[in-house]
Amino acid sequence: MKVGDVVKIKDGNIDPDTGMKLDGFIGRIKEYLASNLVNIEWDSVSLQNLPDTYIRSAIHGGCDYLTYNIESKDLELCVARDMPADVIKAVRRLGEKWDKVESFGGLAEVMEEIEEEGWDNFLTEAIDFPFKATYFGSFKGVKRTDIVKVHRVHSEDDHYGILMNCKVGRITYHLPLCELDVDGDENQETLDAVDLYKEYFNSLY
Repeated sequence: MKVGDVVKIKDGNIDPDTGMKLDGFIGRIKEYLASNLVNIEWDSVSLQNLPDTYIRSAIHGGCDYLTYNIESKDLELCVARDMPADVIKAVRRLGEKWDKVESFGGLAEVMEEIEEEGWDNFLTEAIDFPFKATYFGSFKGVKRTDIVKVHRVHSEDDHYGILMNCKVGRITYHLPLCELDVDGDENQETLDAVDLYKEYFNSLY
């Protein structure tokens, strides 16, 4: 293997800092380091699949989340699934989202900025409506594990936080966003925005 080769991380590898499973993550060899370590630059698909928790951990630890250091024995050559230009686009998209965290020095500062802007405004802009979610609360008339379709932000409640305009069949309900789990097949930006709000909401209680 040489610099520029496309490589895949072998199954069974886990990031020691975050516990993220690295099976199937692909990148290009950027450089060889000491002690059999290889620095790989993630491909665009891997960048899109990096969990928020991993990126946040890297930023707070002063590390580069766009690349990864791993021993060469844990890599194998594979076929490229994108072009370098795709990586540039993916890096730009991630930068637009995460530069705030790097600039403000932590998640708390980002949440504070969003709070000043208004979570309703942030969510309205960040979420791709409508989206499907599973309800896990105890609102009268809606069963736990019901699949709901979320159409927009409705209002804000002092106790339940942001309420969403949701439909179960033909009936409309106003359900707390903190009690909704977004379908995993939905738009990644929607998943990230809801996860960020939930983290903020849970920090209040």
